[in-house]
Amino acid sequence: MMVSEAQTRIEVLHQYFVEGLSEAVGKMTGFSVDQIGKDDSRLKTIELSGAMILSGQRNALLMVSVSRKTASNLISYMVGVDAGDLTEDELSDGISELVNMAAGIAKIKMAEGGIEFNLSSPFAITGDNIRVTVKRHIERYEYTIGCEDVVLSIGIFYF
Repeated sequence: MMVSEAQTRIEVLHQYFVEGLSEAVGKMTGFSVDQIGKDDSRLKTIELSGAMILSGQRNALLMVSVSRKTASNLISYMVGVDAGDLTEDELSDGISELVNMAAGIAKIKMAEGGIEFNLSSPFAITGDNIRVTVKRHIERYEYTIGCEDVVLSIGIFYF
């Protein structure tokens, strides 16, 4: 297989995750989000990430990262509580549930095309200015989706 064919296949695979996250955000919050681009600079501060481990033909870490403001906006719509009243635990639980739904939607869509993988339980990573650093040999793909009020980063890290 030529490198460009493999790259195209990976990008098609990633589209399932981008679509899954867009659909999950729409279903859970009513926000209509679209892909903004790859590794867009609109997401300047990352303070919360929801993550899951994917296992199958290739193993990967799937991360959805947001600022605290975006997390508060999203989770507020998800649970019907004012953004200012949400606790840190509720924000962590909410972003974990969002990545869980996104990966679940992507998994169902991929299974229809004969692509299968297993999912771990979702978990959250929190802190100020979270930054993921990977070694050179780890493939890393990042996409940004959003709308006027929210910006989300989706990262896929193969190991």
